[in-house]
Amino acid sequence: MRIQNLGPIKDANITLNRLTVFIGNNGMGKTLAAYAVFAFRNWLETSFQPGLFTLDDLKSLIKNDEATISTSEYHQRLVDKIVTAFNALNNTGEYFQSFFKDENLYQVGTTKIEVDQQDLTRVSNIKGTIWSYMDRNKVAQGVGGYYQFQAELNLEKHVIALQNHEETLDGSSAVIGTTLDVVARQIDLAIANFWFNNMGKSTYLPAERIGINVFRTRINTQLINENLANPASEQAPLERYPYPIESYIRFLNGSLGSLSGKYGKSVNLVDQKILGTLVPGDFSYDKDLDQIQYQLSDEQQEKIQFNLVSSSLKSLFGLDLFLRDSGLKGYLLLDEPEMNLHPQRQKLIADLLFDMAIRATPVVISTHSDYIVKELVNQILQSKVSDPQHHGQAEHVSVYEFTSAGVKNLGDISQEEVFGNFDQTTDRINRRYYELMDQLEDDGGATDE
Repeated sequence: MRIQNLGPIKDANITLNRLTVFIGNNGMGKTLAAYAVFAFRNWLETSFQPGLFTLDDLKSLIKNDEATISTSEYHQRLVDKIVTAFNALNNTGEYFQSFFKDENLYQVGTTKIEVDQQDLTRVSNIKGTIWSYMDRNKVAQGVGGYYQFQAELNLEKHVIALQNHEETLDGSSAVIGTTLDVVARQIDLAIANFWFNNMGKSTYLPAERIGINVFRTRINTQLINENLANPASEQAPLERYPYPIESYIRFLNGSLGSLSGKYGKSVNLVDQKILGTLVPGDFSYDKDLDQIQYQLSDEQQEKIQFNLVSSSLKSLFGLDLFLRDSGLKGYLLLDEPEMNLHPQRQKLIADLLFDMAIRATPVVISTHSDYIVKELVNQILQSKVSDPQHHGQAEHVSVYEFTSAGVKNLGDISQEEVFGNFDQTTDRINRRYYELMDQLEDDGGATDE
């Protein structure tokens, strides 16, 4: 991804990875860079239509019962179409201006947010997904008419194999019918989504999440709800917040029901153990009272209202909700995961995010925490120790340092002994401490006996 002339960012090249980390001083553009990533993901998930599997292709599949798509050819066509279509949004800039809610920030002809094929990591995990279609006339005649379409990746033959199975329904079956055109678009999108592992919507947890969580009921006025418009859709007349913030409000409102369930199977036991330390209890939602509540694991404890829980729990609530609601699908973008957390818990959040990113969910974070970055170094080193070839997971983690001079990719951070972004400040504090101690001793000040 290339970002030009967006706030303090003059010209930055950022390649999205399994785990992408932004570090740097305040006001250097880290949050805006994360916004730009989310702008791409939001467009890809809500507006992009590949158009590579057509209605004619579906009719041919129904007629012949099977079809194949060359993976290499399809992949290249899909990448080219995504890159061309997204980058063309800069021509008018309407999408981006609506996304950032600030015409002065995104200036048409000057500001550009572009992707290239390196940002579209190929994830080949197509396996046995089924779509259905019912031909009402044939079903009424009792001569078949219920079609099931299955797609599966054949690694040996380098093709996506599509199959069609026609069945006859008995009179007791209830199937919702749809049009072939809709089914064709669904299959078209589903194949592309499988290819780039974005079946779930990306979730952005902004730094403003604590205030949004606490004042949720006040924010949820009809006026605000009417104006949480996706920038990919028709715009409402009044808009207040950059879309990443609005999207979090939507996510919060739409996901509270998931608090009644447990973490899904995709959240493994290691991550659940970490979560049990970070959140040693359970959030719940009382629909009648329209209240988020919290209760320690000890059921003897009373439930308390959300605004009374600790600041760390307020900060972690969005992440806990994401892990219950998403099934680890889509992207997770998280601003300042360390917010209100003790260093010990910052280490744990680094462990959790690293595992999520490497195993299941691409993660983008912006952080000021040296504890998080240095724990990620340890995680990469551990992955190298566990790998006979000592390659580990370094290639799946990218850390970008934002400074007034530009944006720099730090490469394999496990090879960094010193992080100037953090360590210079620590060294200055330590030097100042020893200088002051020396002055005290030289002046005959009180010392320990």
